[in-house]
Amino acid sequence: MTDPYRNFLCACIRGDRAQVLTSIRSDAWNWEGLFQTASDEALLPLLYSQFQSLDLVDLLPSEIADFLLAVETANRERNQAIVGELKAAVTLLNGIGIQPVLLKGLAYLKTGVYEDAAHRYLGDIDLLVPEEQQQASVVALIQHGWVAVKRDPFPNFHHHSPPLRRPSAVWIEIHRSLGAGARERVLPAREVIERSGAVNLDGLRVRVPAKEDLLAHLIMHSQHPYPQRIWTPIRAMVDLLLLDRRFGPDLHWEPVANRFSAAGEYGVFALHLLQVEDSLGLALPLRIRVNPFVRFCRYRRKTLQRYPKIRYFDPFYMFSTALAHRLRNLRKALATNNGTRYMLSRILAPGIYMRLWTDLVKGGR
Repeated sequence: MTDPYRNFLCACIRGDRAQVLTSIRSDAWNWEGLFQTASDEALLPLLYSQFQSLDLVDLLPSEIADFLLAVETANRERNQAIVGELKAAVTLLNGIGIQPVLLKGLAYLKTGVYEDAAHRYLGDIDLLVPEEQQQASVVALIQHGWVAVKRDPFPNFHHHSPPLRRPSAVWIEIHRSLGAGARERVLPAREVIERSGAVNLDGLRVRVPAKEDLLAHLIMHSQHPYPQRIWTPIRAMVDLLLLDRRFGPDLHWEPVANRFSAAGEYGVFALHLLQVEDSLGLALPLRIRVNPFVRFCRYRRKTLQRYPKIRYFDPFYMFSTALAHRLRNLRKALATNNGTRYMLSRILAPGIYMRLWTDLVKGGR
């Protein structure tokens, strides 16, 4: 079974005008189905510009074209508000001598990966600071009106602070690292900060990761939260495609591949690039070592994409989606004061089983 709307989005992005035309002229075509998939993939603001680049806007029903243009305009305004919130937070952090490193979407916008900021949907504000500055950063924001989420009884388990937010504003997460385990081996936070470059944000000082760190973080984060997900998020593939276009030959891929290899995660690197090649037509910037493990994983992923229901019988999928991250949290919780009591109370909470069901049905998709 293939997903026609995922295929359509990929065709739009790689510039396959013939496939796009065939799809929208099909009797089975459903615009609402496309909008739902594009929304799930956080790509709805990008669609109008993609139709423009394919010279197809005039062929769209007028109400569809108007809707997509309105989404792009609304996302531009939303991103402007998010950047305004970022400036407010950075003003406070600069005031106590901290220059945060922008991560993910904001870093792509600041480095020009997206020519038009309206085309990239931003979920929240992610900032990286040295571990010894994290607490001071959080305190500074809380003292000036940001409120921390109180739901998490074990905030020290995470690589970022509890999310912080002012009323009616976007969440801010202050990271002290870029993750645990393999992520920390591929992207040690202190090295990422040392390699980052200072940039001007309307008179404020922020930093952006080196382009190779942007690339490595993007590939690692594409696995979040389930390394055995069936379909790689299309937005992560678009980010990589545009990152490659933005920096071209100045983007050094081989050292990034070596980092993944040294961390025992070369398969993650290889599979992501091969998926972007298959889906979006990326011209591979280096030779991928397709060893037996990579070949098996690639075949397995394609099989699950074609027959997604068999994932429930796949032990790798089930362990990754249902157990792996829960076991990590369980180990940390049991080592914390009152952790055992808290975990026992969670066994009786229905919400944990609802979340498990959601993870199994949708998490690995």
